[in-house]
Amino acid sequence: MDLSKEIFSSDVIDKIKDQPNLITQLVELLSSNDKDVKHKAWEILQKLIENNVIKDKNLIIDLLCYKDEGSRYRVWNFVPKMIEMKIINENDIKSSKQCLFQMLTTDNIDVRALTWYSTLPQVLPYLNKDEIYQYLKYCKDLLNSSWKDIIEETCQEF
Repeated sequence: MDLSKEIFSSDVIDKIKDQPNLITQLVELLSSNDKDVKHKAWEILQKLIENNVIKDKNLIIDLLCYKDEGSRYRVWNFVPKMIEMKIINENDIKSSKQCLFQMLTTDNIDVRALTWYSTLPQVLPYLNKDEIYQYLKYCKDLLNSSWKDIIEETCQEF
């Protein structure tokens, strides 16, 4: 079954509206050991947020600090769109920034590199650049990894 297509059928959306536990189950899937399941769960949650089916701002803010770093990375990449849609605001970003900073320093090299390279530039307008400097060592450490070629310019910008 293709969940991303099925989620837009009217009865599935109605089921989600009538059974909030389905949203909880989707959130729990964000920490699945199966990357495909995690990706699909986020894809569906993102569509539900975009379509104003998920309106719980606290849930959305909690996702910015979600325990699974790979899923949290995806949520942070969606921040500019959520700000544009007025789902969250700059204060929400500032109150959750430590969760972003944790990804800049994580031992998970892929998440760390992608956060420096892809996520940080998108959310930097909502942060104090001076706060990022204290983490620059973690960017530079990536220069000794397979991410060197794409991360080098990012580190130099700071």
